[in-house]
Amino acid sequence: MTRNGGHNVQESPDGNWLYYIRGQWGRTPLMKMPSAGGPETQVVSGISLRGFAPASKGVYFIQEDGPRSATIRFLNEASGVQREVQVITKPLWSSLNVSPDERFVLWTQADQFGIDLMMIENFR
Repeated sequence: MTRNGGHNVQESPDGNWLYYIRGQWGRTPLMKMPSAGGPETQVVSGISLRGFAPASKGVYFIQEDGPRSATIRFLNEASGVQREVQVITKPLWSSLNVSPDERFVLWTQADQFGIDLMMIENFR
């Protein structure tokens, strides 16, 4: 379907569009093309690989602001207006989902990291 690479494909709720990201590291363009085939269009120039979610009137996406902060944004594709949905101040893991009625936005974040070595006595 794509000619210049693409992955993490998601279909729009109405089934008319396929959204996907182009790059593999850092910020990457979010692209879309008609589900039936046709030319691709750049939707947003630089989003995080960590996630996007098509919605009925646009697309939600994550824009990383630094190593430990990011912003979930919504782009209304008809008007071209972006708005901030939520600032995230903890490290992101990898996903963004929106409920069908768009009342809830879900993302995965890391609340804590830890590595422990444990010794078990009398193991055998």
